[in-house]
Amino acid sequence: MTNAPSGQRASTPQDRICANGTILLRNTIRRDNAFASWDIRLSKPFRMRGRGQLEAIAEVFNVLNRDNFRDPSSASLLFNFDGTIRNGLGDPRQIQVGVRYGF
Repeated sequence: MTNAPSGQRASTPQDRICANGTILLRNTIRRDNAFASWDIRLSKPFRMRGRGQLEAIAEVFNVLNRDNFRDPSSASLLFNFDGTIRNGLGDPRQIQVGVRYGF
């Protein structure tokens, strides 16, 4: 099996030989590192009577809603230490709201 640059992983050195005779360099198609995520946090503190303070919080993760494909480059996820445990698309846009009371 020859590996034309199609995004397919080469499992043996022979798989790195393309149909035209060129050889793909190591780690050429290992993974797509085009990760981009914008996160925004908005907060507004409100002073309470006495010494307390109430803070309203809104956070948006992955504002641009990019795919951020997760692709661990190991066959087994048991010994994968690069922080990517899942396959497939990354996290979609997420919003969380909260309230914090400081005293």
